[in-house]
Amino acid sequence: MVTPEEIDIFAAVANLTIAVAVGIIAWAQWRLSERTEAREARQREADEQAEAVTAHGAVWAEWFRLWTFSRRLTSQHPVALAAAGRLDPSDLLPRDWGMATACLAKLGAATSYLGGYAFAQTHDAADLAVEIIRLAPGLPEYLLADPRRIETDLQKVHPELHRRVERLRYLTTEVANLLQDALEHAEGMPATRRIDFQETLRSDTAKRLQQTLAKRSQSVQTIKDSIESDKDHDGNGKPA
Repeated sequence: MVTPEEIDIFAAVANLTIAVAVGIIAWAQWRLSERTEAREARQREADEQAEAVTAHGAVWAEWFRLWTFSRRLTSQHPVALAAAGRLDPSDLLPRDWGMATACLAKLGAATSYLGGYAFAQTHDAADLAVEIIRLAPGLPEYLLADPRRIETDLQKVHPELHRRVERLRYLTTEVANLLQDALEHAEGMPATRRIDFQETLRSDTAKRLQQTLAKRSQSVQTIKDSIESDKDHDGNGKPA
């Protein structure tokens, strides 16, 4: 026959077992919740990085297009291009304003500020291109027939048009430089963004880019090695 004392012991053991089981279940649920939250946080971070990489690529494409245009205005005279019907003011503006500004916003405050200012200046550049197109037909035929004489004689023949041309050249270069500065301040990018080219490259341009990136990577690695070396020494240049 079970005594009252034994019943009390059995009840205490049962209550303790239940309490331990409840504790284990609560701990397991907490660990599961913690792991789920950590996994979701990693996924959000990966998604944000992917969006930043996409935004960076879109802004880079705009930079490259405007940089190419600025180089074209340097190698070819804008008046000659206007006279030949090859100067289009819309080429100076972002292809998609909404996408451009959204991409800038995803890359941080500094990139938004510099990039927004760059895109704002494209309006001024486009207005100058319109003025050049309007004024170019009024130049003497002998000047329009010889692009080399446009470069040398325009300032004497039409000083105002010459000033607009120089301003346009400056602005297009400045816009490209501003966008490059904006890209270099981008936030949310992966720590390393390595571009691995295929071993067999057909174009000369891709081969030159591969060589340039290889040299840049070597320079960056040299700087990193120097920093790490400094960390291993004290202020007197001796090992710590």
